[in-house]
Amino acid sequence: MSKKLSVKPGEITRSASTAAIVVAAGFLVFGLVLVTVGFRESANEPALRLLLLLFGVIWAAACIGIIVFNARLLNRKGSAGSQSLFEIETGGDGRAGEGAGDFDSRLRKLEGLRKEGLITEDEYRRKRGEIMGQKW
Repeated sequence: MSKKLSVKPGEITRSASTAAIVVAAGFLVFGLVLVTVGFRESANEPALRLLLLLFGVIWAAACIGIIVFNARLLNRKGSAGSQSLFEIETGGDGRAGEGAGDFDSRLRKLEGLRKEGLITEDEYRRKRGEIMGQKW
C-alpha cells in the first residue's frame, strides 16, 4: 500500500513542525549566548544590562512558545502514516466513496483514529456527522 500525503490548506505538516522546533531551539541557544556575552561586557552599565535581560526573557519566551506549539501539533497528529480526515472522507483516492461497505469502513477508520488519539473528540463528532449525513 502506498503512502499518501494529504495536507489541508493552512495545515502544518509534520516535517514543518519538526523544522520549526529545531530552528526555534537554535534561536533559543543563540539568544541565550548573545545575552550572556552582552551581560558580561556591560558590567558597568546597569541600563544596558536591564535591556539585555528584558530582551533575553522575551526572546526565550518566544522560542519556547514556538517549540511547545509545534511539539503539541506533532503529538496531536500521531504517527506519520495516519490518514487525514480528507482521506477518510474521500476514501483515500480523492473521490467520494459510495456503497455500504465504504460507509462502514470510513466509520471504522474514523473510530480508530479517535481511539488512537490522532483526532480530537470534536473532529470525530464533526466528521462522523458528515459521514452519517451522506446518502448510503
